[in-house]
Amino acid sequence: MAEQAEIDARLATAVAAAHPDLARSAAALASDRWQHAAALRAELRRARPVPQTSAPQIVARSSTAAPPPVVAPRDPTDARAALAGGLQAAQDAASALVAAAPGHRAALLASIAACCASHQAVLP
Repeated sequence: MAEQAEIDARLATAVAAAHPDLARSAAALASDRWQHAAALRAELRRARPVPQTSAPQIVARSSTAAPPPVVAPRDPTDARAALAGGLQAAQDAASALVAAAPGHRAALLASIAACCASHQAVLP
């Protein structure tokens, strides 16, 4: 879900740059989806902390390249539909996990689902 939040944020950033009529909503969406990604990653680190050892550790660089740039659809209607589709998918994914999650995690997931629903409601 964190990776999808980042993809949604990159798409929203691209849409904001390409479509002035969607810029304000898309920029707000990008900001919230970046925050969702950060909160989800923080929860994963909290739930699965990396064990600390007394031995020195070698930090390996990731061999994965930067994610490819996301290009906004040229047509504003298609751009809006792409944003709405990502929001609906995120809302559905978060909602599906709420019932089985511990209280604090359920609250995070419910908040993400509600945020995504709110953004869908106000997309121009």
